[in-house]
Amino acid sequence: YTGEGKRDIDLRGKDIVIRSRLMSWIDCESQPGDSHVGFLVISGESEAARIEGFTIENAGLGSATHDAGIVISNISSPTIVNCTVQNSYIGISCSATSNARVANCMFHSNHWGIIWGAHSRGTIINTLIVNNASHGMIFGHIGQPEVINCTIADNGGYGLDFEESHPVFRNCIFWGNRSGSISGWLGEPDVTWCLVQGGYSGEGNKDVDPLFVGNSSSWDAYYLGHT
Repeated sequence: YTGEGKRDIDLRGKDIVIRSRLMSWIDCESQPGDSHVGFLVISGESEAARIEGFTIENAGLGSATHDAGIVISNISSPTIVNCTVQNSYIGISCSATSNARVANCMFHSNHWGIIWGAHSRGTIINTLIVNNASHGMIFGHIGQPEVINCTIADNGGYGLDFEESHPVFRNCIFWGNRSGSISGWLGEPDVTWCLVQGGYSGEGNKDVDPLFVGNSSSWDAYYLGHT
């Protein structure tokens, strides 16, 4: 889907479900001087607001931190499920005391994968953040979700870059990120039972190659190999 009415889709405070039956594709068609996003959840929507089953691309041009495939802000708490954002400036952004739940998604081949900030929390579960040009995840200014069963791999910067944040990571993989796995200041991630290339302090953490099956922007490229 392209064109007006099929991008910059604003939920306008309504707790509605927007679900694709066949993994509908939204091309935001951003051009210089004409930037667009996929969805806007910026009016205090609750967890009952749900976006499910979309592939979004060409969102944003890097002119603002909210140039994302999915933009969440202003005390909003939507549920985002089975979505992919690719070839965009930011995969998903969450800010201004929001509390989103993201599950079974993929953010790949963007400039940044995920940006979480400004006192926002929430959860990110069973999600791939891979092959983004810069950092996979940026958590800043007390942006600190709980991240569970996620793979953050093969990004051009750090897997996680944090500032003034204390995010929680459980059962995650940080591997193949060009600048390193985790970097930041004024905060300390709580990382346990994770595979972290280069190592990281925390119960159950290991620096062991996950032996990914492949190395491309698809789910099946990040299955774990046999040991």
